[in-house]
Amino acid sequence: MKIKSKTAVGKRRVYDLTVDEHHNFVAEGVVVHNSGARQFCNAAKPYDIPELGAITAIYRPGPLKADVHKKYVATKKKVLDGEKIRYPHPIVEEVLGKTLGFQVFQEHWMTLAQRLAGFSPGEADKLRKTLVKKSLDTLDKKAGEREVAKKKFIDGGVDLHGIARSDMEELWEQMRFFSLYGFNASHAIAYAIDSYYSGWLYTYYPHEWLSTVLQSKTADADKLTKAISEIKMLGYSFIQPDVNFAGLEWVFSEEANGF
Repeated sequence: MKIKSKTAVGKRRVYDLTVDEHHNFVAEGVVVHNSGARQFCNAAKPYDIPELGAITAIYRPGPLKADVHKKYVATKKKVLDGEKIRYPHPIVEEVLGKTLGFQVFQEHWMTLAQRLAGFSPGEADKLRKTLVKKSLDTLDKKAGEREVAKKKFIDGGVDLHGIARSDMEELWEQMRFFSLYGFNASHAIAYAIDSYYSGWLYTYYPHEWLSTVLQSKTADADKLTKAISEIKMLGYSFIQPDVNFAGLEWVFSEEANGF
């Protein structure tokens, strides 16, 4: 693998790596593996695990349809340039400040519903269940419930805190887009931690990491074939089986520069 550039990003020894032709294939559902998601992550340049979790949650069909990923990157750039985000109320800033004003997690909806609109904890949880996608059938059946929740949410913010109706409607629309495939925070953070660990291992222990990837695919011929193909694209070779050296697990040979 030839590293073309290495740029320090975020805290401690974390880097964006640009390599020839191909990279990040080892993720397969853990590290960012989609080209669009990879571009989003590169543009957003996350600084810590919570932000990496937010990026994981944003790159989903609902938010993407509303171009939230592009808006997030643009907003972060403005903040880094010294501009301030406009929040319709201090409570909104308290809840959404760490995600630059965007509702990213299911807990955001529930907290805003309670603190802005006067929902009880039980009502906020019912709101979450009403919004989260289960199937097209249940979405249709929940249409009435959503309208009732929408009215209570918007009216609550207006009546209890004097927030402009247009601002409450915008907050609701954010909820609606995220609700189609919204993550809870623990789910997104778990993905983020796995992503960080995987990226760290791949950066500092590439041979051991790739050996582990191969071992994890051994039971599935199609997945193993794909992994081998990808690793060859990184410049590694594969040694023919040899009864004098072969073992039960994949290992890297420094002499042969291959597995």
